[in-house]
Amino acid sequence: MKEFIIAEIKNDFENNKIKLNKGQLGIIIEQNNDLCKFLLLNNKNLGEYAIIDININNLIKKYELTKDLQNELTTFLANLKQNNFTNFNDFNSQIIKENDCVEILTDKYNNLDINKKDVGIVISNYAINNKVEVDFTKVDNDGKLLGSIVVVDIKDIKLI
Repeated sequence: MKEFIIAEIKNDFENNKIKLNKGQLGIIIEQNNDLCKFLLLNNKNLGEYAIIDININNLIKKYELTKDLQNELTTFLANLKQNNFTNFNDFNSQIIKENDCVEILTDKYNNLDINKKDVGIVISNYAINNKVEVDFTKVDNDGKLLGSIVVVDIKDIKLI
């Protein structure tokens, strides 16, 4: 039965390799007896989500979505099924954090004066669709300001 209720996780636990934290919010999208389909949004990587099966006893129901939001979510879920959605291995893990020092691994940012092996500092504490803002600003020997703050794909950088 369709539910569309915002709920929160009661206690910390792991569900199919996804670490769930007490108070983490999601949406119950379907419930059959004690088992629910629960839509989780990754608060460390905005735009990433997972649908998990979870026992209703692990959730605290909060609010029912408005009819407009229910309709919008129904459309969203229909598109997920067409796109062969799969769960994420590192869901809810924070791979890169604010103030981490990173090195660029590719030349695809050369047009921005950012070259392979340049070092920068992450300036946000979350990603959006697997991308983070990194400050690659530097000053050359002549006092010229080079580089800039750039949004880069997580796979294009490594922690150093």
